[in-house]
Amino acid sequence: MLLIGLLLMVWHPVSSFREAFAAMREQIVAMYPTRRRPGAHLEGFLKGRRTRSARLLRPLVATLRSHTQRSAAGCWRWRNWVVLGVDGSRVNCPRTRANEQAFGCAGKQRIAPQQLLVTLYHVASNLPWHGGARAATAANATCCCRCCRSCRSARCC
Repeated sequence: MLLIGLLLMVWHPVSSFREAFAAMREQIVAMYPTRRRPGAHLEGFLKGRRTRSARLLRPLVATLRSHTQRSAAGCWRWRNWVVLGVDGSRVNCPRTRANEQAFGCAGKQRIAPQQLLVTLYHVASNLPWHGGARAATAANATCCCRCCRSCRSARCC
């Protein structure tokens, strides 16, 4: 249920994290009326995500990649290449000491800390293949190449 909640929060079109959590909680309760209800507080949900999600995400990512490759079928490769596109977005983080230490501050005027969220997707099927978040102090191309290196099937050229 934790992973379903995370996916619902990511896909929900609201502007704040708390709104996304509230909407996700409503959807989970509606989808699973006989199960235990998720906690009422965002902080508890985030604590659960930190302690459990890495263990839960590994098999989910492997399964999603396998389904992506299978659904792309005949268009998976183009002339012996797996063609991946890249989409990246910079996200401003609150200016706290912890965020400044974790993400640094890019730019000449020491703007607020930023994260760079990068998604690699399979071009022919338009399905996601890999995603990652990095400090936005590095160049976009550097972050993209790090994502490529973390995918054994991809290679930057």
